[in-house]
Amino acid sequence: MEVSTPLSRYFTMEPNEYVKEYFKSFQETVPMVKHNLVSEDVNALLIFAPKKFDDEIYKDIDPSIKGIRFTEYGIDIRTHEISKADGINKVLDYYGFKKDNAMSFGDSYHGDIDMLNATKYSIAMGNGDEELKQHAFFVTKHIKNHGVKHALKIMKIL
Repeated sequence: MEVSTPLSRYFTMEPNEYVKEYFKSFQETVPMVKHNLVSEDVNALLIFAPKKFDDEIYKDIDPSIKGIRFTEYGIDIRTHEISKADGINKVLDYYGFKKDNAMSFGDSYHGDIDMLNATKYSIAMGNGDEELKQHAFFVTKHIKNHGVKHALKIMKIL
């Protein structure tokens, strides 16, 4: 499991094969292992496990805690009802922008459909879920084939 605090991210133990599979798709910095987080506030958890373990994982999670599977090996765990669309709407409101002047990129059915619907220029990644693509203004290339850059060029932003 990965734990996110206000200052950093940590693994609770040495990475296993599921973590390694997850990080093959997401080229991020791999967090360090920290065994004692007792004195730190926790913002979010990321559980690394394939879909076949979902029933087992969710049976032990309090119903007030929400789990969102966004990849074959990743589940975001949160205790509040907030979405990516909520975040986009807050930014748009703060800067006084309209939905018609906003763009979003997504690849996962869970959590990304609302986000795509919050912007006029909603871009689904080529590797994204098929149902998500139905909600997109445009479907770009696979993330590994520079899909974001491709979409920005098509939209004449780059």
